[in-house]
Amino acid sequence: MRIKVHYTWIPFLILITIIVTLQFAEEYSLFLRVLFGAFVSLLFFALLYFREFVFGKVVFRKEPWSKKVILFVFGGVYKESADKYYSTHPPLLYFSRYLSNFLLAAVFYGLYATFVDMGIYALAGVAELFSYIFSLFFLIHFIPVYPLDGGEILRLLIWRKTRDYYRATRIASLLGWGAGLILIFAGVMLLIITRQWTADLLIVILGLSIQIAAGYTRKQMRIYEVLKTIKAEDVMTRELPVVTGQDTVRRLIREFILTSGWHYALVVEDDKLQGILTLKQIKIAIRKKKAEAPVSDFMTPYKEMRIAYRRQAANELYEDMYQRNIEYIPVLENNKVIGVVTMQALMNLYKTRSGFGI
Repeated sequence: MRIKVHYTWIPFLILITIIVTLQFAEEYSLFLRVLFGAFVSLLFFALLYFREFVFGKVVFRKEPWSKKVILFVFGGVYKESADKYYSTHPPLLYFSRYLSNFLLAAVFYGLYATFVDMGIYALAGVAELFSYIFSLFFLIHFIPVYPLDGGEILRLLIWRKTRDYYRATRIASLLGWGAGLILIFAGVMLLIITRQWTADLLIVILGLSIQIAAGYTRKQMRIYEVLKTIKAEDVMTRELPVVTGQDTVRRLIREFILTSGWHYALVVEDDKLQGILTLKQIKIAIRKKKAEAPVSDFMTPYKEMRIAYRRQAANELYEDMYQRNIEYIPVLENNKVIGVVTMQALMNLYKTRSGFGI
């Protein structure tokens, strides 16, 4: 399971740093206050990251239907496979997050009260801030819009009614996109009226994160819809860069990479596919000063590769490539390579068909 941190964390962490800096006792230097604020913001990030990592490992331990997680401020958005949707009862994840937000809010409020009694007001301020944020998370996740947990439950209900993963996701994410805009507008209006900039900016950032996450999901569903009628043979590249396992990395670079601009090469022996070597692996070989080594030392072997077939739907290939973070899938027929589908080709086709309104 890979966790990718979304860029909307940046303004959120900056906001926490500023809040803590302003709350810290002024007898300390500005440098120490900013340093403490940065530490607190990173501590909050680490707490959210660890929570999503544990949830992913526990809930999906039997069958990891989701291999990629995008971590937003409000929590992780899991990228699941359509054909395995809810096969391992992921509602457990969403109810667990409800409970965890409530418990964390209660724990930090208890710490706040304890630190106040002890006279440690700096830590009391941090605990109060964390309690407020997790309380806000707890409440906001009840909103039935994707990608909030309430929206995940709504998507599950729509899916159970329609058995159409893409339709359920489109509906829930459209509601999420609209809800994100409403939160942004509400936060801006509250900022103008109440001038409680700390709480109001937090609402704006949460709304922005929800709107971006929902919009991203809508785009993914659009890609699936556009590509579902396309077959691998329609989009595959038939002109293939082929080498043997004993060819050196240097020869591959000289004859394919630098002269023709290929970013990969297929390793074939006796008309049978043995593996694939990508530009990323070639760069690793160069860094290790192994240009004279055979390509078989750095290639991805056949048994670890993803393979496509002539009539396979392009949206399935896109989903597989997205999940596994790979750029190339060879197409086989009668155990022979007849082409390669690339992520770039799929995206170019999507943009072209979308441009024509198809």
